[in-house]
Amino acid sequence: QRRKRTHTMLGVLAVAALATQAGAATDVSGSAYGAWAAGTYRVTGDLSVATGDTLTLAAGVVMKFLPGAGLNCNGTVLALGTSGDPIVFTSRDDDSHGEVLGDSDGTPAAGDWDGLYFNGYLGGIGGGDFSNCLLRYGGGNSNSSNLYTYYTDGFRFIDSRSEFSLVHGMRVQAGLLEISGSEFHGNGLHGISGESNADLIIVDCLFSDNVDSGARLSGVRPARMGGNGGTGNGMNGLAFQGTLSGRCALSANAPGFPFVLSNALNVGTADTLEIGPGCIIKCENVASINSTGHLMLNGTQDSLIVFTSIHDDSIDGDTNGDAESILPGPGDWFGIYSNGYLSSLGICHAQWASFLYGGGNSWNAALYLYYSDEANLTHCEFGYSAVSGVRATSGSPVVQNCSFTGNQGNGILGSNTGMSLEACSFSDNVLYGARLDGTPSSHGGGNSGSGNGSNGIAMSGTAAGSITWGANQSDFCYILLGLLSIGSGDTLSLAPATVVKATSTSQLNVYGTLLCPGTEADPIIFTSHNDDSAGGDTHNDMDAVAPAPGDWRGIQLYGYLSNQGMADFDWCNMRYGGGSSLNTNLLGYYSDQGSFDNCRFDYSLQDGVLTQHSLFEMQDCSFTGNLGNGLRTPSGASPSLFGCIFNGNGNYAALLSADQNNYGGNSGSGNGFNGIGIQGNLGSNLTWQANDPDFVYIFSGDFSIGLGDTLWLEEGLTAKFQPAATCAVYGVLQAMGSELNPILITSIRDDAWGGDTNNDGAASDPAAGDWEGFYLYGYLGNTGVGEFTHTHMRYGGAAPFGAMVKHYYSDSGQYSHVQLSQSADHAIETIQSSPVLAHSQLTDNAGNGVHISSGTPVLGAVDQSAGGFNTFTGNDGGGYQVWSNTASVIQAYYNNWGTYDAITIDDHIRDNEESAAGEVRFAPFITLEGPPQFVTIQVDNQADTVHLYWAPVLNAIGYTVYSSDSPWSGFTLDESGTFSDASWVAPRTSDLKSYLVRAVTP
Repeated sequence: QRRKRTHTMLGVLAVAALATQAGAATDVSGSAYGAWAAGTYRVTGDLSVATGDTLTLAAGVVMKFLPGAGLNCNGTVLALGTSGDPIVFTSRDDDSHGEVLGDSDGTPAAGDWDGLYFNGYLGGIGGGDFSNCLLRYGGGNSNSSNLYTYYTDGFRFIDSRSEFSLVHGMRVQAGLLEISGSEFHGNGLHGISGESNADLIIVDCLFSDNVDSGARLSGVRPARMGGNGGTGNGMNGLAFQGTLSGRCALSANAPGFPFVLSNALNVGTADTLEIGPGCIIKCENVASINSTGHLMLNGTQDSLIVFTSIHDDSIDGDTNGDAESILPGPGDWFGIYSNGYLSSLGICHAQWASFLYGGGNSWNAALYLYYSDEANLTHCEFGYSAVSGVRATSGSPVVQNCSFTGNQGNGILGSNTGMSLEACSFSDNVLYGARLDGTPSSHGGGNSGSGNGSNGIAMSGTAAGSITWGANQSDFCYILLGLLSIGSGDTLSLAPATVVKATSTSQLNVYGTLLCPGTEADPIIFTSHNDDSAGGDTHNDMDAVAPAPGDWRGIQLYGYLSNQGMADFDWCNMRYGGGSSLNTNLLGYYSDQGSFDNCRFDYSLQDGVLTQHSLFEMQDCSFTGNLGNGLRTPSGASPSLFGCIFNGNGNYAALLSADQNNYGGNSGSGNGFNGIGIQGNLGSNLTWQANDPDFVYIFSGDFSIGLGDTLWLEEGLTAKFQPAATCAVYGVLQAMGSELNPILITSIRDDAWGGDTNNDGAASDPAAGDWEGFYLYGYLGNTGVGEFTHTHMRYGGAAPFGAMVKHYYSDSGQYSHVQLSQSADHAIETIQSSPVLAHSQLTDNAGNGVHISSGTPVLGAVDQSAGGFNTFTGNDGGGYQVWSNTASVIQAYYNNWGTYDAITIDDHIRDNEESAAGEVRFAPFITLEGPPQFVTIQVDNQADTVHLYWAPVLNAIGYTVYSSDSPWSGFTLDESGTFSDASWVAPRTSDLKSYLVRAVTP
């Protein structure tokens, strides 16, 4: 129900009548409504506009208020002046506008009258529309301002001016207000004071000579602000804090008049704070932005957005008017908190924005991204925070082309975040350029930095999905802190030229896949954090601490159970690892796959590479200066090795399990043992190719070739045995040398073959029995096959083995152009085995050349179809060259026994003449000189050939055959046949032929 008016009808009529009279003022007080014409009104007591009423003031109205008088509006006031004819609200004593009142003293002063009060609380409206209005000398009561709006339903203050208030030019509390194009001058405290959820638009206003702030808004809900300016205020800026309701847009103010964030500005989940190019926001000591909604900071290269300390006079001048008495410092304000936890969003997009001197509270950063649903930072600067420039927890922020300078902690600190960094610069941060713990993610590379506590991006935790690390600038690396893991099914890819350094407790565990495609010009490097030769002086210690083996743990490729543990490396360098229990730069443990080309594994505290049950392929790699072995495989499959180089490793160049894999073309020097040490059980068909002449294969312990498996030794290969080492063959061993490139098998101490393998100079000499031998075992379903061609062996035969080569129920054995010497016992022993020897030399063995315990070896068939043309000398100290204990007849024809009469030869053969054994038949044998003696002539009627056999002549380099129709004369050279050792086969003629054979000697 409309309340009763307190003014009289006479007063209203008087106003209406006097409004048309010139040169006089109208006294008014009490209720006011309706339309007031231009003129001067002397307000003698409070005017009141009731709820539901509207007071309309015409252009040219001048209202002069007596002390204690004011206007209280619960309804609406429309005061629409013009630039030439403004509406004025002023003191009775102000003679500069309207009629001069009789009781004016001509000296107006701040607080001469109470002011205008617009109340929209509890059913009121408190509405107003002011344009081209002037308010002066108010603020005399507790409302403390020329104009006070309280929960107004809507108020506009356009192109107007409020000045010389005792306190504030304008005071707003709650309600909806638009203040545009207006001026606030010379007020006793603030030009505008705002509080208690006022929804404000303040644009294009001018604030001058106000004693305190141009504007100070506390607890407001800003909607749009910008384009404001001012000078001469106690604080030249628009100070604000509060809580948004919906969308707030800030645009740049005039130079020298920044926004001032005085306390917390809260952005709700449904709200958006948008800050435009050129906005300068200076922050007081407890200032912060707390957002669960959207932050949109859209600067440009030419018009940056800047958040900085209130004490920073280098940007937008001396805002707080302290003449630089206090300099800006880290932690001068709290920072910005973008929170996306649970149902919050925490979306933050910032480009071309600077954040300076923040980090003053427990967020410990100028910008804290907490579970942000989305965050993109581009071309931003984060400097001089009390702790970190940016802090991120969870979420996947993208940070590109940003700079981080002088922060007292890390440039960036991340925890369980998928943050991505690209083309960012980090300088003079006290700790790391960036430290990301918990969830490693992709980085585009191109990052740089200097002068940080540690110049790099430090990371730890477990990566998920497929991630990529791009290469950074040359003096800015990735740094491993503690454990970093690549999950099963996930992939980490490194770009060429990427440098990864690691601290003492660091280890990279790969349960998924690690891809490192370096190039010759831009290798990928894993090294110690103390290694300044790659990635620069990361710790800024000026080489005070040199890198050393064991500075970090290493990389583990873990493929056990359902993991993969795979890697593909090209042109990668790993060095100074092997610390703690990992004992290597690179460990492969049940790795599904590993390919390494042109890689280096250097200076490990233990082994350069350690593999267990892993299928690795290594080609053209190098292993240098590792304190243990260059490469070691204690169990399971060993890597294939081709063209690799091993230098200066403390133990073996390589020490491998023989489970499976092929080798060849490797080299090295200066290792504890210059070669590939092999032990264990061969589990597949493999080939060993020759390495460099001074880089050998070393049988380092018991070695075996399994049933069904074959080991091929190719020409030119050298193998040496450690003391007591053996090679047991249950499958097949094929040693296939050539005349120009024989296979050499000897003692580890034999420097004449394969160089100084044990790297002891002349400290040790080889001797018979330095190693045991080959054990060809065909018993119980095994095959035990050995085939040797152009193979030389010496210094084996150690007890209890009893022979350099021992056949035990061996299915087959073939020797062609083989040399066996310097055995501590027999050269060859057979037990229920029948190997065939041809063109071989068994010399100077402490036991017999061949010791036949049982079986029927063929030392030379009478028809030259198998074996023969062997040399047996110097065995058994000149005793038995061949020792037979078998009941079978042993064929040993066409051999050189070192003596050339049958009686002496027979004395050096133990057979039926010395025991109950079968006979060893040795004649014909190689004679000292010609002419050759025929053994037999055979005619093959089916093949229609004639086959001649004769006793070979020592040192013969060939033979010639002559034929004749007569046995007495007419012999001519017969070139119709083909020679094979001491035999000749030719087509048979129909005529009766006689043949003559002559030896060709040097």
